[in-house]
Amino acid sequence: MLIATINEPQPGHLAVVQAEMRTLGGPTLRAIYDRSQDVVLLLEGSHRWAAASALGLPVHLIGVPDDAPLSPAEIGYDDCGFFDGESTTAGMLRDRIASPRGTYAGCPLYEVSDDLADAIRAMLAA
Repeated sequence: MLIATINEPQPGHLAVVQAEMRTLGGPTLRAIYDRSQDVVLLLEGSHRWAAASALGLPVHLIGVPDDAPLSPAEIGYDDCGFFDGESTTAGMLRDRIASPRGTYAGCPLYEVSDDLADAIRAMLAA
């Protein structure tokens, strides 16, 4: 399983987020699962994921259904006008992010262990 984030973490902001997480603990992030490719796309929290990973903090994922309404602006995704500023669904956004330049090309990808992958699948199924 791979975890994909929408944005590449920027070092300066990442350091700030890591400092906050040392006090606050691990984050809760919305995600959608791409079963066909065994990829979890984080719909937010590129810096929070990277910070938690670096600090060894747990991340709680909340699964977003494919048909949940969602807009590119809501998750900070520049869709280059593909959705014309309109709201769409989480599944349509996931598929758009996954496909324009290949399978999640341009997205930072993080490989997770089999044990963690099983836990993530269970978390997103709940």
